[in-house]
Amino acid sequence: MNPEEMKATWQHLNQRLEQQESFSRRLIRDGQMGRARDGLRPLFWGQAVQIVFGIALVVLGVSCWVENYSIWHRLIAGLVIHVYGVLAITLASVTVFKIKGIDYAAPVATIQKQLTGLRCFYVRCGLFAGMAWWLLWIPFFVVLGLDFVVVPPAFFWSTGVGVAGLLGCWAFHRWARHPSRPQLAKWWDDGLTGGSLVKAKQALEEVKRFDEPSS
Repeated sequence: MNPEEMKATWQHLNQRLEQQESFSRRLIRDGQMGRARDGLRPLFWGQAVQIVFGIALVVLGVSCWVENYSIWHRLIAGLVIHVYGVLAITLASVTVFKIKGIDYAAPVATIQKQLTGLRCFYVRCGLFAGMAWWLLWIPFFVVLGLDFVVVPPAFFWSTGVGVAGLLGCWAFHRWARHPSRPQLAKWWDDGLTGGSLVKAKQALEEVKRFDEPSS
């Protein structure tokens, strides 16, 4: 075999090895992307449950304020629950739209950006939806027919406890996420983010680490 033939053979072997490496990388990347996609399924179904819950609140709120025009506290309570139900449906629907809008064929940096946007929106919605119940339980009880919560002094006590709890949660949220407490901030953020988004983020980070040596 002359030198030219040996050179052509080595070039052919190198090309085959590069093709096999590229194919292996594609398989690994697709597997990790599948993990990221599967990791978001619990979040997707959780939002579907929230939509159903929101619909139930809308029905409950409407049935209350429509039948109680002359009873001001039941009218207001029904409207509050109605509006909250609509917001719950809207926020969950937007979250579902963001989940379905992630393009897993895009570069990792693009997917990470989409996932970060989803995470920020989900965390903010979770804070709003969760912390609102410090006060929302009062009109909710009224809608269920438990009007004693709006009778003094029970109303003032319940409202005071709700406001104190709301302010306390917000203060702890700000305190926990201070830069001087990075470990606590990470624990708090991961708790608010939820397991689905954390798993999807970890899968993308593995893809990024795997791609780095070839860049």
